[in-house]
Amino acid sequence: LLKLYFLQRQLLAQADVIGKVHVIGNVPLSYTEHELLSLGPRFIPARAPKYAPLHKCVQTSLNRFTRSVRLTYQFQGGEREPFSVESTKALADSLSTWWRKPNPGFTPEKAPQAIELKLLALRRQVEHRLLYSTSRSYSNIPRRLQAAITKLRQRTDIIIRPADKNLGVAVVPAQWYHDAVLLHLQSPAYKIVGHIDSAQVWIKHMSKQLAMCPPSSLSIHRGVMSNIIQGPRDPSIPRFYVMPKIHKISDASPFESRPIASNHSSPVSVAAKILSAVLQPLVAQMTWVIKDTMSFISTLESHPQLQHITDTDILATVDVVSLYPSMPIHLTLKYTRDLLSKHFNHDMVKWLIDLLTVVLECSYVTYGDHIYQQLKGVPMGLSCCTQLANIFVQRVTEPTVTKWHHCIKYIGGYIDDGWVCWQGTQEQLGNFVADLNCAHPDIKFTHTSSTKAVVFLDVNVFKHEHKLAVSPYTKPMNAFAYIPAFSAHPPHCLRSFIRAEAIRLVRNSSIGSDASKAVQALIRRLRDRGYHTQLIQRALSTVHYSHRQRYFQRTPQRRTPILPLILPFNHAVAALNVHGLVKQKA
Repeated sequence: LLKLYFLQRQLLAQADVIGKVHVIGNVPLSYTEHELLSLGPRFIPARAPKYAPLHKCVQTSLNRFTRSVRLTYQFQGGEREPFSVESTKALADSLSTWWRKPNPGFTPEKAPQAIELKLLALRRQVEHRLLYSTSRSYSNIPRRLQAAITKLRQRTDIIIRPADKNLGVAVVPAQWYHDAVLLHLQSPAYKIVGHIDSAQVWIKHMSKQLAMCPPSSLSIHRGVMSNIIQGPRDPSIPRFYVMPKIHKISDASPFESRPIASNHSSPVSVAAKILSAVLQPLVAQMTWVIKDTMSFISTLESHPQLQHITDTDILATVDVVSLYPSMPIHLTLKYTRDLLSKHFNHDMVKWLIDLLTVVLECSYVTYGDHIYQQLKGVPMGLSCCTQLANIFVQRVTEPTVTKWHHCIKYIGGYIDDGWVCWQGTQEQLGNFVADLNCAHPDIKFTHTSSTKAVVFLDVNVFKHEHKLAVSPYTKPMNAFAYIPAFSAHPPHCLRSFIRAEAIRLVRNSSIGSDASKAVQALIRRLRDRGYHTQLIQRALSTVHYSHRQRYFQRTPQRRTPILPLILPFNHAVAALNVHGLVKQKA
């Protein structure tokens, strides 16, 4: 019986490892390769460093920390005014203050003598502990997994990508992945504009287009425009890739996927960040926009129209099919201009729209040996794409919502998803969705409805005692690939994510029993990932359902930024207890 018990435990563990990796097609993977991929993309490996590289890393971290402290005391004592969009002048002042290009070669002046003495004492104590430290780090990857890493790197027949909707890791045949990419790039929304060898030419072209958008008659510091034109430190054309839609995939090629362009190093990324910072507070003021799950639940529990729900009220969700690729650029610019015109003068609106035009029209991506231009839609990966989507969806749906306002108790939208409490009939709801589909020929809506419960975002909304209640919802294919317990994360990071996940489950539960079941399921999954019961209990010791209302309060942002001392985490560095030294010197 004991042998059968341990055999059963081993088989369950193997099934759990294999279930966290989604294999599409007939891809042969060994159990060791499954085990390696099941660690997830957030796993941090820790290799055993020799003494000299560790000493060099610590010295570099101390030098950067000292420089940050000196810069803080040299420029305004570290205080920054909050970003403001209250008026044209406030926005111009905020841009001039916030969007300064960093200069790594700048040598700041020394801080006051008392601060310099503390920094010197900290450095000496860290070096002393490092010199006499006998603790050594060790690798947290077993040898069998290290061999699997080498084998996976050598394989050219598969592609490994994160699955859409955060459902884990997907492994697909290379030819299938190539077909899925070409399904997007060979559509009318894209065209080939050059070879990969001409990338620098197109980067200069994008910078030139940005230079043709000067902020005329605006009191914006000239360094802001210089920062926009130069872009990131090492600009490059975004790389195009797709994320497999596991929840919609059949074993056929090409499979359904979500197109993504990694715009973090794009020449227009700085302009997109500025537009995102300007549009974000304006979008938050829009009537139907739902910021996140927390604000949605707060609305359900406090909105006057939702305090009495009848048995005939219909709960419905509305989804836009392929929103980002379907948004016409000219309409996106028009709707954004109308919103900006309500808050800023003509010159500021013109400058922001000129920047947005360049960002949307100079949307270039690379795949293979070619450079493509996106002719239609908003590229996913831009900093401002979610704000543009909220603006577009609200303007497109506004006439229909106004027409059917007598049947709507409440309506809210989160990017391409909408939630409606409908007090009309099912036939009227169908006519409402039909009118939405007639609002624009390229935008199509689908809907689900029920008189009992519907799923929206990550909660299940249902009727309870003539009110609306929520409970946590998890997708059927969710792999729950939490960070493994032996990942090279600092211990406080592991405790923090466990506590944050438990708070989310409590906040998403209107009934205490639902919260208790969800937290117990979380504990089981964490133990399956190797977490010790003592660590889990310590992380959850401060989470209580009686504090649920407190968890809806947002933490105010700090006016003064924290100056971090960033060290490479491993057991040798942890043994130095630099955190305790910094607290003593502070």
